Formats: sequence, C-alpha cells, structure tokens
Amino acid sequence: FVSMKNFDPVDSQREDMPLQVHERGGKSFLRLSLLSLGLLLSLGVLAVVWSQSEAMRTPDEGEIVIGYNADQTSDGTGLAGISARQGFEIAIDEANAAGGVLGRRVRGVSYDDKLDKELSRQNVIRLINEDHVVAIIGPANSGNALYWIDVAQDSGTTVISPIATGSGITQQYKDRPRNYIFRVAPTEMNVVRVVVSYLLQKTPNGKIAVFYDSTGYGVGGNKDTLDVLARWGVVPVYSAMFDRGVASTTFLRILKEAQSAGAEGAVIYALADSTTGFLKALTQMPDYHPILTGSYANVIPSLWHLSGPLASIVTFGTVAVVNPDHSPEARVLDQKITAKYGTATPSFTFAAQGYDSTKLILNAIAH
Repeated sequence: FVSMKNFDPVDSQREDMPLQVHERGGKSFLRLSLLSLGLLLSLGVLAVVWSQSEAMRTPDEGEIVIGYNADQTSDGTGLAGISARQGFEIAIDEANAAGGVLGRRVRGVSYDDKLDKELSRQNVIRLINEDHVVAIIGPANSGNALYWIDVAQDSGTTVISPIATGSGITQQYKDRPRNYIFRVAPTEMNVVRVVVSYLLQKTPNGKIAVFYDSTGYGVGGNKDTLDVLARWGVVPVYSAMFDRGVASTTFLRILKEAQSAGAEGAVIYALADSTTGFLKALTQMPDYHPILTGSYANVIPSLWHLSGPLASIVTFGTVAVVNPDHSPEARVLDQKITAKYGTATPSFTFAAQGYDSTKLILNAIAH
C-alpha cells in the first residue's frame, strides 16, 4: 500500500517512497492511497463543488438533468466509459427511489463520444444547449477532456471527470475566479510519481526509456514523466513518440533502439491497444527483458482482453478501489450493477468513480 503523503510533488526523496507491488489475477499494480466510493463525499469537497458552481445553477422547477459524455465503444477506453456510466445511472436510480432531489426527479442523459474529440465536443454542446444539464460527468479520455472543457467552463457548467486523469484537466482554469472543472479520478502526475519511484528502484543501472503516443493523454503523460524523472536527477536514455494504430514494426523498432541505448526499464504512456503492440513486439526479442511500467489507463480490462497473459508483464499505478471487496458500500454498488445490467461491471474502479462523481453533484444540489 502506497501512502500519497510520502509523495510531495516538489520535495519527494527516494528514501521516503516505500512501495509494495500487489498481484491479482496475473496483474501487477501499485496501489495509491486515494479515497473513493462514498468517502469522497466529504464536506470539504462538497463545499467546493457548491461554492464554485453556484449551486449547480439548478432551474427552479422541473426535472434535474445531469449529462454523461464518454467513450463507450473503442478498444482503448470503451469499457471504462461503460463502467462509469453504470455507476452514474445507479446513483440517479438511488436518488429517484428516495424521492428525487429537492422533491424533483433526476434524469440522466448519456452520450457515447466513441473516442472522437470532435464528437465529444459536439456532445457537450448538445448537453448544455439542448438538454439543459446542470452538470456533466465525463469523459473517459484526457485528450477529449482538454478539447472541450472550455465549452463547459465558459458556460458555467460543472464537470467532474470520473476517468480521465490528465494533470492539466483541472489545472487549466485554476486561476479563474471560478473553476468549474473537477475530478474524482487521480491526477496522472501522482500516478507517475509512484511508477517512476518503483522503476528507479528496480532498474540496476537507472537507465529509463519513455514511450508515449501522440494523443493528448500520451503527450501529457510524457511531460509528467519527464518532470518527475528530472526531480530525481534522471534524463531518459531514450524517448519515442508514436501514433495510435501504427504498424507492429514500429513497436519493434522502438524497443530495439531502447535496448541499444541501454534502457533496463520503460514507462509506456498509451492506451491498451498500443501497449499490447509493445508487449507482442517484445516476444520477438528473447534477449531483452526490460521492466515495463504503464499508466493508470491499464486498470481498464481492455489490456487483458487484447494481450492475454502478456499483460502480466506491465506494472502500473491504480487507486485502492479495484474490486467490490474494498468496502461494504462497494459490495452494495456491485450488487446493484449486477442486478440492473445482468452481469458484473467491466471495471469496478470506474463504476465506483462514476457513482461518486454523480453523488457529489446530487449532494451539492441538495445542500
């Protein structure tokens, strides 16, 4: 268990970073001490949402409409989007079963952005201008979030990100009198700090490579990784950016160049399909065994669906709530999702965070 109190963003020191790797079902992950599922509904967080959002600008009568906009289709983050939407819908079901909020029915409106940033922006404009939502939960992708949060900010519409972890999402408007962009998902910077500390402890020569895709998520993750490495006095011996969907030969070339540079460890900042490309390319290099670490995106089951047993090679950072055994409240949520949808949610982590995000909004309105 990794306590985030040991990871100051400026003054972190190597000796202050105890790490423990957890394995479950062939998956290796570093657990961050982050609150979720109900615990996030603290008075402090609730007060911030209320204050910044002017009581969500809720209309005086009629339904209370809350929007959801996230990828629910692609191999990269579709399962995360589906899971968070399920948590979103369960939270609304609970509110209506209890008589609504302020005596009014809550209605959720959900759109699939299919990992397309233009569609994601159009969905947000539609939610605000046509559906008249008081708040938006989403998206699943940091690049999409950064492409449309200006629309929400300029209209005074509160957004809570249940999945997207890009560090810049909640920082872009931090100097505005009112910043309407919030998150329940962890910041990528905190995940990077845990992963880099682990990687430096595990690589005997301290030589690190960084691979990242050209999406907003990958570029932002690369920046965070370089910043954290610099605090440790480390410069990557090799770095490579690539586009999603590149040929398998590209992954093989990158790995061979990293090997030639002497890299014994690597940070891969990419979604599941690209990470799978690296893992499959590595099977063609029997003499190269780097320690591979990945981003928070790897908690999405897509990596194991695409990579199979190869996925166990990657170690990544995640929050504490990775399954329904986390708490009694988590088990209740899991049971409700299974009853409503006929099967367990694809990713309980994101179902919990979608649920928490929606409960924050509903409690802010109620109080």
